[in-house]
Amino acid sequence: MKLDERHSFVSTDAVADWVDTNSHLPDNSVFLTFDDGYRDFVETVLPILERYEVPATVYVSTKLIKQQRPPFDYLLQEAISATDWVSLDTSDFSLEMETKQTSAKRAAYNQIRSRFKYATAEERRSVLDQVKEPDMSAVEMLTQDQIKMLSDHPLVTVGSHGHEHVPLDGISKTAIKHDVSQSKSYLENLTGGRVHHFSFPYGGWDYTSRRCVADIGFTTAVTTTPRTVSRHDSPLGIPRFDGFERGSKLKSGTTNVG
Repeated sequence: MKLDERHSFVSTDAVADWVDTNSHLPDNSVFLTFDDGYRDFVETVLPILERYEVPATVYVSTKLIKQQRPPFDYLLQEAISATDWVSLDTSDFSLEMETKQTSAKRAAYNQIRSRFKYATAEERRSVLDQVKEPDMSAVEMLTQDQIKMLSDHPLVTVGSHGHEHVPLDGISKTAIKHDVSQSKSYLENLTGGRVHHFSFPYGGWDYTSRRCVADIGFTTAVTTTPRTVSRHDSPLGIPRFDGFERGSKLKSGTTNVG
């Protein structure tokens, strides 16, 4: 059974080969990716992939898995969605805003996210405390056993989404290497296999971070640059359309190739 008569769904490896070696891909090829490591990938997405025999890559942020805690952006969005007033005061940022309207909630979220996406874990914790972090116990991350299972699944590729879930273009070279190496080692020790694919958290990358990712042993890396893939792209800078930014609640990216 085909999911879509107009498109061919291919793996991340197939896209990388197409970019790197000019191998063949069908017209209107698409590859699916899922960032962060939410448990509903196994509970909701995987049965659909199996039904239609569609490959996908799930990029796991390893600290989120170890702590069983959603990322900062998710918590911030839910906190602002649940309140009619945002009050935040830190050493270099303050915001007092009524957030009854959706547009105001979006504006508050964008301002806070922009300021604190490069922040330390402690700073983010302080922000969430002030905006009254909601109960997110229903939002579960993948377990270690589920990641092991996915790494053995014929349709699924497990990749790294970093460890701390911070943009790599805003931290030092030493911090980049520590974060990326920690994530890679964790996943490889957990799955018993090699992890070759990386997703830049927030899509944030520059020459230094891309070079570090390559030096640590990744052969591909995806961004959130919203366009189709071309043969001129680097395997370490593959663009994607971000399903979350396009208004979807699904944490995924889909990219037309060619």
